[in-house]
Amino acid sequence: MSTTEHDEFVVRQAPDVVDRRKITAVTVVSIIVMVVAVVVSWALLEKWRAVPVEPPAPPRPAPATIGTLEQSLILDTRRGQVMQEEQAAALRGFGWADRDAGVATIPIDDAMNLYVERPPPPDRGISPAAPTTTGVVTTPPPPQKEGR
Repeated sequence: MSTTEHDEFVVRQAPDVVDRRKITAVTVVSIIVMVVAVVVSWALLEKWRAVPVEPPAPPRPAPATIGTLEQSLILDTRRGQVMQEEQAAALRGFGWADRDAGVATIPIDDAMNLYVERPPPPDRGISPAAPTTTGVVTTPPPPQKEGR
């Protein structure tokens, strides 16, 4: 291979030739197809409009009572207010969750304060009562407060 062979090779770009007749033909055919589709759609729509349509049947009336379910907002009835008061009282009072197992409940504010003052060790869960090696659940007695 000599250097003269490389000198004779010239890179040329082919001329950009666009066949305008083909592009025009595709455009005209596309427009014709679109016009035919619009005309057919319009004809079908007019045909379907001419067919009488029966009005839908009116909905059936609901029964006077639907089971025994209360159909009002729970916060707007006295029942909801009583339930809220009972739940708030349970959160504020002392009591037994399971007397046989020694699990007691204390007011939520006291429980949060105790948790902040004495957080459980990382290897122990958040539950207030954890089983010991003997299988007996032990919990500390609730703190005694004056007036309760």
